[in-house]
Amino acid sequence: MLLYNVSERGCASRKNYASDCPRNLYKYAAVFNIRRKSMKKITRIASIFLALALIFSAAACGKDGSGAALSYPIAAQPDCLDPQIAQGAEAKTVVLNCFEGLVRKDAEGKYSPAAAKSWSYDASTLTYTFKLREDARWVIMKKAFKPILGDNIDKTFDSRVTAADFVFALRRAAAPATGAPEALSLGVIKNAKSIINGKMSSDKLGVQAVGDFELRITLESATDESAFLDLLTKAICMPCNETFFNATKGRYGLDYSTLLCNGPFYLSYWLHDSALTIKNNDDYTGPFPAKPASVSLIIDSDNEQKLTSLLDGTYCAAQLGTTAPDSSDLSVTKNYDTVWALCFNCSDAPLSNVSLRRALCTAVDYNSLTLESEDMQKTYSVIPPACSVGEGADLGSEPVSILGYDMNKSAGYWTQAQKDLTGKLSLEIICLPEHENAMRRMIQGWQKVFGLSVNFTVTALDSATLSSRVQDGDYQIALTSMSAGITDAAGFLSTLTSQGTNNIVRLSDAQFDASVKNLKALSGSELVKACRSAEGRLLSLGAVLPMFITPSYFATAKGVNGLSVDPESSAVDFVFVTAKD
Repeated sequence: MLLYNVSERGCASRKNYASDCPRNLYKYAAVFNIRRKSMKKITRIASIFLALALIFSAAACGKDGSGAALSYPIAAQPDCLDPQIAQGAEAKTVVLNCFEGLVRKDAEGKYSPAAAKSWSYDASTLTYTFKLREDARWVIMKKAFKPILGDNIDKTFDSRVTAADFVFALRRAAAPATGAPEALSLGVIKNAKSIINGKMSSDKLGVQAVGDFELRITLESATDESAFLDLLTKAICMPCNETFFNATKGRYGLDYSTLLCNGPFYLSYWLHDSALTIKNNDDYTGPFPAKPASVSLIIDSDNEQKLTSLLDGTYCAAQLGTTAPDSSDLSVTKNYDTVWALCFNCSDAPLSNVSLRRALCTAVDYNSLTLESEDMQKTYSVIPPACSVGEGADLGSEPVSILGYDMNKSAGYWTQAQKDLTGKLSLEIICLPEHENAMRRMIQGWQKVFGLSVNFTVTALDSATLSSRVQDGDYQIALTSMSAGITDAAGFLSTLTSQGTNNIVRLSDAQFDASVKNLKALSGSELVKACRSAEGRLLSLGAVLPMFITPSYFATAKGVNGLSVDPESSAVDFVFVTAKD
């Protein structure tokens, strides 16, 4: 029998949001001492699934498969769930399900009214007028919010979702002080670009609340309606209650107790470093009520374990990385969103020498590295193909600037590097077992330049250990994957800056940081050229050497229907999901 963690308890009428902390999950987490580091070990990972299996029963609530309590693995813990600054598939999955904007995509992918019940457009003034639903409410968890909003929440806090919430959210997203990674996407709104560039104050943004339930948005210029409506479905355009935001005192979105939701689900609990729980919002009155009772988002980056848990019914779906699952019980799709690259740890003593890194990069002959699968395609760009640069722009129109294969240049770089290096060097390359032979062939080319001065070794690791060592900076050279968790090119490059969220090469370069920062103010062909320029700086430093791209595989378990994945953000929409045995 498939489990899917279906719970009869989830079908009961529930209005008491004060007691939504899943105490059983907390208890089991305490017993098994679940931590991010403990999840590196299979025995500890297994304890999570044992705990979840004990928490939930396997009885479906509805004959149509609704009412299921689902479990879904996420690769990492979100940094922040504040919609205006949310980054990565994990954070955007929570936002997509727990917030509702003016517009939402329905089960067929069509744009439909959501928090707005209707809208109209005046071409003469370039203004959209949205009429909001008057029955929309924020989810109030009295116990969790008591430290923020006080004892008399019902009397002191207005739980209505109003036009002012959208005005505050959009102004805040455009303000430079917020640092919204996707602020430039608001450029279609009047004055947004000037605000983002610091030339105007955010109150000049073309958004206006007319009473509590009418919102007007004025555009900078005429734009395609479908593109504008699509923008309104994005995380950055979700509403934000100013009173609640200010009351959190800088902690908005950092915990379940500091996030105010208005969507079909709400974030009911967050056991940091282990799991997040989103629950069906019983008070939701909009057109898209959630079908599942709840979804547990389990932090689990082990692709082998995820596949096992998919097949035994623990997970309803999973992103499985670059290995195609071989099972007729799964529905599988693939997307070319993963770059495999040689990453050089710039914080490692010898590899902090830029000349050494350049010598290594220019001695790699792509043509000598036989690829193991027809799904692998050679690449010179570190930016995954799934990353975009905005509507009407094509990153492929601008060439990638690379160091290139040149043994003479490599020898010159090595001569320069030796001026600052002493003694014989030892460099370890870590990789997956299936890439070990290619790495050994690469070393043969390196030895023509470095001779006996460098001792190269190759260590093959399983995917979980490889990922863990790379993320922890416990490596010198690694052939590892770089996936497009962030789907715009500028945002992806920002994760590799010195303060970036995925700076796995530990690079600190002021010129690269500045070039990436400047991307926020650009669009179209200018953005394409600037992205390639910033990427060129990264590659010229020998911090990363892109090698090939592979597809990643997303699998859905048997009996699960209605699940969709946003092609841009990789966020998973659970609102329409049903699960049957």
